[in-house]
Amino acid sequence: MTADFCVSFDKPLLISLQEAEALVADVYRVLGRPRGLRIGEEPDRDGQYFHYLTKWMYALHQLGKVKPEYHERAVKLAKDVHHAFYVPGVGVRWKMLEDLSGPYPGYGLGGLDFYDGFVTYRLLDPAALSAEIVNMQQLVMKNYRSFSCTQVGVREGCDWSGLPWGH
Repeated sequence: MTADFCVSFDKPLLISLQEAEALVADVYRVLGRPRGLRIGEEPDRDGQYFHYLTKWMYALHQLGKVKPEYHERAVKLAKDVHHAFYVPGVGVRWKMLEDLSGPYPGYGLGGLDFYDGFVTYRLLDPAALSAEIVNMQQLVMKNYRSFSCTQVGVREGCDWSGLPWGH
């Protein structure tokens, strides 16, 4: 099976399925840990960030549209890291120690990470990640009224219509 993927930054980048799979293998070879992915090779790039992991889950999910085992890896990654980052009723830790045994010293909660988790988990697999989605949705419901879209650079305001918490 061959397929082309288009990743759009400034210019479209077409890569083959073989190249995409090689990239995944390289990422796991270099950055992979028993639970999650280290953020970089350099000594000062230790620990794991939730928002980087969700981006990787999404990338695996996209590749999983062609080869389902990558979708399964994305869901497994979500399940593997969720409870390390998730603080019930409070938020999502921004950065964890590399082995996910505890929060990274000097880092608190990610201000928008529960939104990221909620959206990513729903895109990945609402059935398989239903418990994790409920966790994130509870945080969204608790915090969305105080959220300002200007926090993320949106000047016109938020349009919540069509979302579970929209009115």
